[in-house]
Amino acid sequence: MEWVEIIEPRTKEHMYANLTTGECVWDPPPGVPV
Repeated sequence: MEWVEIIEPRTKEHMYANLTTGECVWDPPPGVPV
């Protein structure tokens, strides 16, 4: 999976985005190295 860690601009909180599906989640998806 193509997950990347991003920082949400307004809150400065870390998010995770899947470049393949466009999905964004707050918690690290299972199996994603952080």
